[in-house]
Amino acid sequence: MPVGFDESGHLLVAMASPQNLLALDDLRLLTGHEIRPVVASEESIQALLTRLSRLDDAVQEAVGEEGEEAEEEIAPLVRETASDSPTVKLVNSVIAQAVEERASDIHFEPVGRSMRVRFRVDGVLQETTTIPARMVAGVVCVKIMSGMDIAEKRIPQDGRVTLRSGGARSTSAP
Repeated sequence: MPVGFDESGHLLVAMASPQNLLALDDLRLLTGHEIRPVVASEESIQALLTRLSRLDDAVQEAVGEEGEEAEEEIAPLVRETASDSPTVKLVNSVIAQAVEERASDIHFEPVGRSMRVRFRVDGVLQETTTIPARMVAGVVCVKIMSGMDIAEKRIPQDGRVTLRSGGARSTSAP
């Protein structure tokens, strides 16, 4: 599992078996970086992989639900509640993950027609997931919650929202 770079630019890779030279050579070829292995337990690596994939799973689930919803014919008077909306579930998952990782900031950045989500943890921006183009408009609710101008798309904006998650109060700036 790649975990960062050291001061000399070597890629730090957490490994349960750092003596596995074949894996180190493969990583060197795939990444184009010199590799510096660090020892980690298999449980720690698996926990990190699970945590990283949780948001990607939330995006895939929300995309699937949105696709099902688009295929169904919904009568005008019968609408799902806001809390059941796939986009709201996705935004809640992003915020919950940010709180769990103790992120100081959540960054939503346009990348083409999709949107990249990054968290600032201990002063370092870490990419967490990418939101597909068809869900970007729905995620704008985060901008509204943080008092940002939803019409402004050309310049970066700073906003702030305070919420409670699991009894803890959190302030985030998308």
